[in-house]
Amino acid sequence: MATSTSDLLPAGLTQFRLLTSDEAASLLGVPVATLRTWRSRRRGYGPRAVQVGGCVRYRASDLLAWIEEHVEAPDGAPPDGVDVSQRGKGTPKDLPPIVHRHRKRT
Repeated sequence: MATSTSDLLPAGLTQFRLLTSDEAASLLGVPVATLRTWRSRRRGYGPRAVQVGGCVRYRASDLLAWIEEHVEAPDGAPPDGVDVSQRGKGTPKDLPPIVHRHRKRT
């Protein structure tokens, strides 16, 4: 019978167990790649992580707090202070001007 990491910790410490990226992604319902993107390209957006040696871990309390911070208002508006990604929501006028580069003929 396999023993989980939670079973190895004393009862008062199980709430402090650090979750792997796979476990955190499962809890949030997102791919692990999304967590990586949040950490590398969207610093400050995703849940706080803990670096343990060469591994990234997540505290369950940080994940739950992050979820609470991102609950949208009853009218569907994003929560205060949360920068909503504009990917896929822009109009052509929001795009930067196109720069045409022509090669010189030799």
